[in-house]
Amino acid sequence: MTIFTFFIQFLCVAYTFPLSELFSDQPFFHIDSAFHWYQMQLAANIAPHFIGYDPFFAAGYPGGVTLNLSAHMPALLASLLTPVVSVSIIYKCYVFSCAILGPACIPLAASLLRLSFRHTALSGLLSLILWWASIFHWYHTAGMVSFVMTSFIALPFSVAMYQYLERDRNVRTLITLGIMGGISFFLHPLFPIPIAFFMLAYVCTSWKKISLQRMTTLILVVSGISLIPNLFWLIPMFHYAGDPSIYLKGGQPYQKVVDANLLWQELIGQFHGNVHGAKIYAPLLIGAFFSSIFSKNRSMLQIARCLTLSGLFILVFAATGASISAIGNLQPNRFSPVGYIFLIIPATIGFYDAIQFSKEWQNFFSKSFLTVGVAVIVTMTSYASYEMVREIGYGNWGHYGFPPPGVRGMGEYSKWILNFLESQTNTQGRILFELSSGRIYDDAHMTGYYAYTSDREFIGGSYPYFHFTNFQDGMLFGHPINQLSKSSFIDYMKIYNVGWILAHSETSKKYLDSIPTLEVVGEYKEFKAYQINQVLSFFTEGKGNIKVRSHNLIVLSDLQGNVVTLKYHYFPGILSSPRSTILPIYMMDDPTPFISIRNPPRDMTLSLQ
Repeated sequence: MTIFTFFIQFLCVAYTFPLSELFSDQPFFHIDSAFHWYQMQLAANIAPHFIGYDPFFAAGYPGGVTLNLSAHMPALLASLLTPVVSVSIIYKCYVFSCAILGPACIPLAASLLRLSFRHTALSGLLSLILWWASIFHWYHTAGMVSFVMTSFIALPFSVAMYQYLERDRNVRTLITLGIMGGISFFLHPLFPIPIAFFMLAYVCTSWKKISLQRMTTLILVVSGISLIPNLFWLIPMFHYAGDPSIYLKGGQPYQKVVDANLLWQELIGQFHGNVHGAKIYAPLLIGAFFSSIFSKNRSMLQIARCLTLSGLFILVFAATGASISAIGNLQPNRFSPVGYIFLIIPATIGFYDAIQFSKEWQNFFSKSFLTVGVAVIVTMTSYASYEMVREIGYGNWGHYGFPPPGVRGMGEYSKWILNFLESQTNTQGRILFELSSGRIYDDAHMTGYYAYTSDREFIGGSYPYFHFTNFQDGMLFGHPINQLSKSSFIDYMKIYNVGWILAHSETSKKYLDSIPTLEVVGEYKEFKAYQINQVLSFFTEGKGNIKVRSHNLIVLSDLQGNVVTLKYHYFPGILSSPRSTILPIYMMDDPTPFISIRNPPRDMTLSLQ
């Protein structure tokens, strides 16, 4: 059934994500996908290094495979396969592969537990429904591809650990788990969270017979094997974790809602605002509860209780975890559908147990109640199946995820912006680009694509809530833009060498219209473009030329002065050739220092190692 589920999912995904587009050069841009495209392009350009200096955003910051937490694998593939294969094709193939592999993990877990064919078949159907007719499909099409994939992997991984703890003493199982854990952790760093809740549930349901020696061996060996190959990105990540230039994680509002009402609202299938329920949730929970209480098979009862409790732990964590600020940065709400993955196998056991009991029980009222309950569950599951069919279909109706076809051309906003950048700007200065939480420019985080394809540097970031220099929805440099004094604004524009501004919010446009040194040079729908009347230079102190500027390479020429200070940010690990004394220097209230070079040679290069 694992292969059959894989085949059915392949057909469904191929229908919504046309195979003809899989190897075309047309990019797949939707919400985070455009951001990942840029991350992959950066990784490809700095290869064979895994970390490098990106001058295109935030006046320079470190990036690469090791600092790309949400798309490690696509970035690594890009660094290995380009230029033979384009970044767009690599990413589309990765998205497609993860889509067809995910649901097959559930019948694989059922097979590992040696469940019957009918149990395995039903688990495959439920996994398909959950992938398509829930927030999971939105996650996948929004660019959270690796998270969705590792969420499904978490179930067979947990089941394999359960088998080892219960009956398997094979060392090869530990090694296999360690290797798979390492790959999954590399795919997405949040992979261990559902595994931790499963282990907690196992302790709670099996505490009377736990072998501490076996559990300790499992944890130490699997964790050790998983961590060792991931040190190459963990060490740099922690090295730069405290630097304000990476991500203002504390300021990202995504998936942080604290509301216990989410539990029942999502359970009954509500889908609006912060509530992301699905019609399949209630049948899964009812079936899981039934198997956890009434299953006659002792081994099935034990695994049903363990997995059901795991799912409940994850659901409570998803709804309330952000009440602790440190946990909030893990975006707990995203784990809500993961809890229901862990309920699938208990639900399949419960569904068939309920049908069997309805035949065996003689008490009229019990038999009638159970029969009605089974009919209700079948009806709800059938409707969820209908939603899955609608989700796959091409039509002008509501979808959980991005409606098919999955690959579309460049939008009108992007065409105008790219044309403006090419015709109205140059490489002598930077672009101050106002990001939009609502992604008004073609419903994607497109700035990475804009900057790279136009060869222009942007102040701010390729993603919202990025760096001190972030400009988003009327907020600039950590302040409401209309609270900045005009003199401070002009000073900021000088230290960041801003030559042009693109703004969309009414607050920002009203403020910018009041600055006398700004000239309106273009308008398109909400966008208004300005040019700053100031001398553009990437040097605060000293003189010289930026001969070449690309990923992990800045070539300086004709340098003059005992001290040359650049309008690029400084980071530990920046090297010069020939070797020179490079010191950090702070400007205004930017928490990241800038590069200052003492007694520079006439010509030199800078890179991050």
